[in-house]
Amino acid sequence: FGRRRVPRVLRELPVLDFSRDPDIGDYRRLVVLGSHRDLAAVLTRLLRSDRLDVEVAHVRRSWQARGARTAPATRIPLVRDETG
Repeated sequence: FGRRRVPRVLRELPVLDFSRDPDIGDYRRLVVLGSHRDLAAVLTRLLRSDRLDVEVAHVRRSWQARGARTAPATRIPLVRDETG
């Protein structure tokens, strides 16, 4: 999210920094704040750790935060590439 403030609805949630701690823990849903590059990094980490059961929400704008936290997850096809 860069220098912008975290949306109010997400402020009370714990923050994971994948650059420092690669452990995802027992979380069932992750909310990724930031660019598509940030989302790709998180998805790559999930693939490598075989945690495809985790729901992922992507927030690029503040108004998307509430839905990322409360909306039901939607399944999407995953194309897995073993080269990266």
